[in-house]
Amino acid sequence: MRDQPYEKVLRDIRIFPIFEGANDVLQEFVGLSGMRPLGDKLAGFAKLNLRDPVASIGVVADYVGGRVRREIRPDRVTKAHPDLTKLAEPLGDQVKRLRETSEALLRKHGKNITEHGFQLKRVASATADIYAQIATLSRVTHIFNDQGAEVSGQERYIAETFVTRAARRVDSVLDQVEHNDDDRTEAIAKLAYRRGEYGYALFQD
Repeated sequence: MRDQPYEKVLRDIRIFPIFEGANDVLQEFVGLSGMRPLGDKLAGFAKLNLRDPVASIGVVADYVGGRVRREIRPDRVTKAHPDLTKLAEPLGDQVKRLRETSEALLRKHGKNITEHGFQLKRVASATADIYAQIATLSRVTHIFNDQGAEVSGQERYIAETFVTRAARRVDSVLDQVEHNDDDRTEAIAKLAYRRGEYGYALFQD
């Protein structure tokens, strides 16, 4: 409400991280949004009439055909600069694994996937890191094409560092989909909820 814009700028900066929702809620939104197209495809299997297999061939053939194509000719990043090939090649496998993990979660939980926040958070984290790798490679490719790869050593160094670390995070978080201790976390949370507290003093005089 002031004449100068600075107060408004400071208020806006403070509200941006929370205005659209808490981070956990937004991560679940990202996970669910990414799974929706897969869920639509898998939903077709629930409607299959096994007494009329001829009518079901189209649904099955489309799904199986898609999986076969991904195995034989997996998606690859094709527009990255040749000097970035070693960083770009693993992305196709990461995308493939993310899709397979998401399909497995949907088959296991169906519509109840919305109740598995830990898993949605993992899918969202992997998605974000894959997207960030693609964005980084795209930016550095533009720099290489514009300035030359030889004189862009700093950009190469940053890209190698970030993409390598992000790829490791993707592998780690997708490993945790199968191997985790979520049941312990949920048990502790339920216990604290029933007690109304954790049951011990975090700080003592």
